[in-house]
Amino acid sequence: YDEEYPIDAVVISPSDFIVKTTSLDFRKEWDELGNEHEILQKYGLQEKSIEGAARTVIECMHMQTCDGTGTISPSAMQHMLHLSGTFIGGIKTLVRCQLSSSSNGIVLKMAIRAETQDAAESLSKFMV
Repeated sequence: YDEEYPIDAVVISPSDFIVKTTSLDFRKEWDELGNEHEILQKYGLQEKSIEGAARTVIECMHMQTCDGTGTISPSAMQHMLHLSGTFIGGIKTLVRCQLSSSSNGIVLKMAIRAETQDAAESLSKFMV
């Protein structure tokens, strides 16, 4: 017998692939991962402030801020975010985001390091 079952639309987001994890020593873990599986990217963001841009990045990446970098001064012209997470399959991932104010908005320079190249590449697509 042919039957039909309705299927609801499925929305997949970064939070489906990564879990926020706390890093006890971000810089040490960053150095330990090395740059073998590192991806560097640069974006122009339409945000008006560094604080707003940082919140957007944290939300998009769905990662844990480290070393107190989640606290941003409302008048900041530059800020460095350190983010930590575990990608699907238990793969450690770390992200360094440099946010700078410019005349056209906010410039985001992001470095992603992961234990595997596939994880780093997948994570780099979260900001697209």
